[in-house]
Amino acid sequence: MSEFIRNIRDAWDNLAPRDQKIAMAVGVLFLIFIAWITLVRPLQNKVSTLETTNARLVKEYQIISSYVPAGQGKSQQENADRTASLEKAIDRVSRDFGLKVSKINRSGESASVEVGVTDTVTLFYFLNDLEKKYAIYVQSIDLEPNDSNNLKVRKLMLGRVEKK
Repeated sequence: MSEFIRNIRDAWDNLAPRDQKIAMAVGVLFLIFIAWITLVRPLQNKVSTLETTNARLVKEYQIISSYVPAGQGKSQQENADRTASLEKAIDRVSRDFGLKVSKINRSGESASVEVGVTDTVTLFYFLNDLEKKYAIYVQSIDLEPNDSNNLKVRKLMLGRVEKK
């Protein structure tokens, strides 16, 4: 190995200063190209994929929300069953929609809910029913596309206090 390095050094020393500068410039350009291919391109592809997925989810939400009848605002929410506990309300509505809720961790008037993979329509109808029937609002939600029709709910926080 040391003989190989010595041969490279000898070849480098035998190059004219102008050729050494050209070789260094080509080497730097090659390193920049490798960094671009291994770091920047994958990040750009991921951002593009996430933007496309986000646009699709927004479009699906707009389609789904157009099916919710008008007039289901505060007046109906005032009639919602606020006496039902968070756990019971979430359990009832999840059973109505066949949604698998694995854990409900309550913290005051909020609850962290673990939901598996579900389709977009079922998830939005589930959340709409919670709000309409029990005045339980989405405080935060973290979604991940699973395949073309399904979502993985990574984090879902529900509570009685509407997030402003």
